Amino acid sequence: GFPMPYLYTRGIHEYSHVYQRAFPATPTWLTEGGAEFLAFYIGDQHKWIDFEKSMKESMRMARSVKKGEASLIDFEDVSKIENERPHLKKYYRHLAYDAGAWAVALLIHRSESRSVKQFVMNFYPMVDKNGWQSAVSKYGGFDSITGFYDEFNSLLKRTEIEQGLLLRSIKP
Repeated sequence: GFPMPYLYTRGIHEYSHVYQRAFPATPTWLTEGGAEFLAFYIGDQHKWIDFEKSMKESMRMARSVKKGEASLIDFEDVSKIENERPHLKKYYRHLAYDAGAWAVALLIHRSESRSVKQFVMNFYPMVDKNGWQSAVSKYGGFDSITGFYDEFNSLLKRTEIEQGLLLRSIKP
């Protein structure tokens, strides 16, 4: 009952989780955001959807979160939200999926290769070897996970033109 191309992009999203599960756990925003980013990116490669338009909508959703109420860091562990801060569940889509897709775009943009393929091939083995925080820091060239979160928060404040330039810097 899903309209096309939704079924295709959801298939990419869910298959991404199969790949991700071969490696140690990552934060919820990286798991869902990574799958969403790949669904948008690969969907665009097949001309099923428009990558930039999809990412623009995700940015709109991420920015709609009430300032100071929740952020990407809150969605490292969704089970913690379930147990300790259930009022934040309303932002699950906004932050785990939408902001998470932008966090992955930032990681790829900041990497040496700026390549989606290299991200898939090289980032997850880094998670396996060193844990997700070290992998995020090292892969994106950040001095720490705090540096990553600071840069991500800065990305949310950039203009649509600057965000579009970041997306267009990403290569297959």
